[in-house]
Amino acid sequence: MKSLQLERFYPAPPDVVYSALVEAAGGRRGRPVRVRKTDTYTRTVSGKLRSGAFGTRGDVVCQVIPSDGGSTIRITPNHVASEFLVPNLTPRAQARRLEGLFDKVSAVLQDG
Repeated sequence: MKSLQLERFYPAPPDVVYSALVEAAGGRRGRPVRVRKTDTYTRTVSGKLRSGAFGTRGDVVCQVIPSDGGSTIRITPNHVASEFLVPNLTPRAQARRLEGLFDKVSAVLQDG
């Protein structure tokens, strides 16, 4: 099975995007990721992804990578994709759930 990995570019410096990622992931209300560990040196956030109405979760690692003119956030499952994916959800549906985190980061960046 193909490994699930998503990326999104943001036109902002890596430290600013990392702060927004930590804030978006760690928010209490409707948080997409239950943060277990953050690392400012490597700009990573590790935790469990909340997905589905029944609280199904999967481990993910989110990393901010410097890019030309900004930064890229890469979200990758922390283990084998077949274990990560919820049996009743297609990879595309699972990817939509992960994209919710990208949208929250965008909202935090826009709010300034």
